[in-house]
Amino acid sequence: MDNKKIKIFIFPVVASGHVNPVCGIAYELCKMPDVECIIYGVVEYKDIMERTGAQFRSYAHPHITGLAAPSMTSDNISKFVRNAFDTNIEAAYVIVPQLLEDITRDKPDLIFFDSNFQIGRYVATAVRSRGN
Repeated sequence: MDNKKIKIFIFPVVASGHVNPVCGIAYELCKMPDVECIIYGVVEYKDIMERTGAQFRSYAHPHITGLAAPSMTSDNISKFVRNAFDTNIEAAYVIVPQLLEDITRDKPDLIFFDSNFQIGRYVATAVRSRGN
């Protein structure tokens, strides 16, 4: 009998409103004996991510820290959104190669990413186009 675990990579947006629900999913997946989860994030969320039972890996970009949204007002929402987009575009140049290298090395069976995390979408598109 093959005892190989199903390996799942999880790429959440690094903001509490995204991390917390993903951690609930990771927790349930990690309770399954045939599943291994690897969740990516930033050190601010390392403790909560590891408490799910998943292995934590840090995104390799120094400025993609928790993009916690401030209290939104009409004065600051456009600045916050613009900053978030700019940070994600800049971070993609570092994080996409990191994640593609990890995928090539570790060969996950499933990649789960937040639909709001464009970097996850870039990685999924690259993996599909490479035929991995």
